[in-house]
Amino acid sequence: MLWWSVVRRGHSAFVLALGLSLAACGGLRYRTLVPAPPETLDGGWKRIGLETPPLEQAPDELRALGPRQWVRTSYTRAASIVRVDLFGMPSDTSAFEARQKWRSQPGALAFHKGGVLAVCSSETEPVRQLIEFSQTLERAWPSAR
Repeated sequence: MLWWSVVRRGHSAFVLALGLSLAACGGLRYRTLVPAPPETLDGGWKRIGLETPPLEQAPDELRALGPRQWVRTSYTRAASIVRVDLFGMPSDTSAFEARQKWRSQPGALAFHKGGVLAVCSSETEPVRQLIEFSQTLERAWPSAR
């Protein structure tokens, strides 16, 4: 009960300041920003475009998990295009949970790395090539921390 004796001695301002400092510092470890996707990838893929859509337009199942940032880009090679949606989640755990809850759709697949969920989709790439693309992107992905 050391903290109570400090409060009783009139040091409540100190205790309050200490608590606020710890709370503020503790929140920093959950701040995830999506690192810039690589400009090029092995296999001749080149990044085209980079945008940050509003989080209000993110899929409902992801919005429920509280993403902090959404980055969208595309990669092209010859006549192929792969769209990549990257969601910066509050923590590595929530990115893992988002990957577990994400519903696979034809022509799309997802992976998570650190606090980022990546969803790769294409109307031009067969499934096998989309898998290879996502593995290439995952290997080249910069750390989010």
